[in-house]
Order: sequence, then structure tokens, then C-alpha cells
Amino acid sequence: MDISPDGQTLAFAMDDSLMFWNLVTLKSTGSISTKLHGKIFSIDYSGRGDKIAAGGSDSSVVIVDLSNQNSILRFKGAQGVITSVKFSPDDTFLAAGCSDHCIYIWQMDNTEKVIKLEGHQKDVTDIEFLNNNYLAGCDGEGKILIWNLIKKQVESNLTAHKGWARDLSLNHDNQQLVSCGDDALVKNWKIGKHYFPELVSSEKLGLDWLNCIDLYGSDFIGSISLNRKVYVDTKNGLYTYKTNAFAYKILFIPETIPFKIIYCTLDDGIFLLEAENMNLKQH
Repeated sequence: MDISPDGQTLAFAMDDSLMFWNLVTLKSTGSISTKLHGKIFSIDYSGRGDKIAAGGSDSSVVIVDLSNQNSILRFKGAQGVITSVKFSPDDTFLAAGCSDHCIYIWQMDNTEKVIKLEGHQKDVTDIEFLNNNYLAGCDGEGKILIWNLIKKQVESNLTAHKGWARDLSLNHDNQQLVSCGDDALVKNWKIGKHYFPELVSSEKLGLDWLNCIDLYGSDFIGSISLNRKVYVDTKNGLYTYKTNAFAYKILFIPETIPFKIIYCTLDDGIFLLEAENMNLKQH
């Protein structure tokens, strides 16, 4: 799932279709069939919010023009399950992480030409554009690789987590990157000179692996663990909440004070959670 850049709309996947909800009225605003042959596992809004990308089990990525829902571009070339899709900050490139250990880059105006980045030794679990020329990818080996997209080579190779590195989130404003993994650690990285991540902090949350993470500004870090526990780490303390089902995605709703989050479960649907309904343990 993903939230539109204006913070008004939640998009989420249901099999091969995209569903949309207004976050103000909390009502459905429609759905779009992507024509993908299988389940969608990742979606991403473009920076302008006029397009949305989706990828999943059929090894391809589609882009839907939200102003003309019949306009669908299909990008091919990957060999495994698409685990993560991202637009570049200027919306000129589309990237996809894949279970075949590779990252694929397409130009938006050329669906046939694909750049294949080979360097990860296990499934690529998530990707983030640091800017238009650098991209971070995490994988099943616990690594974070920083790719120079001009040279098409790895600039930094970090052993970030023991076991799988599951997810990444980026704050473009202050070049802050966070990661989580099977070691139950949330790691906070500062993107330094030449886009080399420098470890700022590492915090263990519980005993089970953390499968997703999201940043809200630079002061709020949200994550969800295998044991169905939601964590939101803030300067004031650690908020926690126990869910009824396994959750695999967490997102902060923009412009909410102190915060509101949405989390997506495998079996029970999508839930809205407010800070006042969580337990707070002050630092």
C-alpha cells in the first residue's frame, strides 16, 4: 500500500487490482484493474501523484495513469517475483527489486530498455532512491547495497542485519535512512559524503524479526514485528500496540499530530491506529 503525495488517498492491492480510499472521509473512491497476471506485492505513487506503479508475482511492473485509467504501461525483463517498486525523485525512472537477486531500472519513456543491476546474493526485499543517481537496496543476506546508477555499480556494501534485512524507509529532507530485519533491530543511518550511510543508532525492539518500517519526519520511526506488535519510537518514548493478525506494512498518515498510522494485515484487512490508542513507555 502507499499514500498519495498530497496525503489524501490510500492505495492498496487486492489480488491484481488497485483499491483507493479517501483518508479524510474513510470511504472507497474506486478500483482499477492492473491486468497483472497474479498478485500485487508492491505499489508506489509517482512524485506528482498522477501515476502509480504496481509489481508482483508475474515478474512485470505496470504503471497506471490515474488521469486516464485505461492508459497502462507494462515493463518487463525481471525473472522473479517483484518485491518492491519505486519511482525516482524526478519520475524519469522506475526501479524494481526482485526475488531473483537483481534490481531492474527502466526509463519511463522506454518500456523495452531495462538496466539489470547484479550484486545482491539473495532476494532483494526493498529499494529506495537516495536521489536520481543513487539507490539503496536491502536483501535476504542482511546487506544494504548503495548503487551508483550512472556507473551501474555498487558504491557501498553494508552488513546491516543478521538474517534478512526486510525493509527500508527514507527521509529525503535530511538524508536519513532506516532499516529493519530478522535481528529485531531498527538501524538509523545518516547518508553522508558520497552517499555512504553512516550508522547513527541501533535499537532492538522485542525478540522477533521486524518486517516493515516507516519514517515520519525525523522524529518518528514505526515498525511491526513477527509477534504482531506495532512499535512507534519517538523522542518522548516508545509507543506499542498488539494487533490481532500478522501485519506486513505500516505507513504514517502525513500531517497528523502527534501521529496516525495505517497497517495492513494478511487476513484481517487494513486498520487505522491513533497514538492515543497505543501504550506509551517514556524514555
